[in-house]
Amino acid sequence: QCNIWRNRNEALWKVGIMLTLIIGGSGSGKSSFGEELAQKSNSKLYYLATMIPYGDEGKRRVERHLKLRKGKGFETIEEYMDIGNIDIPYGSCVLLEDLPNLVANNMFTKNPQKDINMFIVNGIVQLYNKVENMIIITGDVFSDGEKYDSLTNKYIRILASINNAVAEKADRVYEVVCGIDILLKREE
Repeated sequence: QCNIWRNRNEALWKVGIMLTLIIGGSGSGKSSFGEELAQKSNSKLYYLATMIPYGDEGKRRVERHLKLRKGKGFETIEEYMDIGNIDIPYGSCVLLEDLPNLVANNMFTKNPQKDINMFIVNGIVQLYNKVENMIIITGDVFSDGEKYDSLTNKYIRILASINNAVAEKADRVYEVVCGIDILLKREE
């Protein structure tokens, strides 16, 4: 299924200058590493936040993230579902934080998309075509060895499919473990 939309959007993936995917577990340092990469760009910086701040804990997490980014030059855009329609200046650098939230938001809404894979990848492609550099943060939710219910397994399969599609097109792919970035792929 994924190969169909990968091939269909092949030409669209080539417009942006640099696409980077960063994967890591919770608390690995992947977000900090992504921010550091973005700051090396000479472009206007946008932080695309996808976490819906549910309850007090969610609001505290958002506030903590905003404090951590303060003074780093990012303009924050909150978009929880449809990243392809974001109005962003051409030539910018966008840090998308993060794919697991974006998948969950699109999957567990009252009116979920019929094909979440295609909807999110098309959104990534549309956004990538507007920017000079795009850095995408994603989570490693695949290696805990737990057995899950069918809905959670579907979520994991969708996220894995999107991660794989982005990694295939990315110029650089990093894994961050214990604050250490490991380069997995580099295209010249």
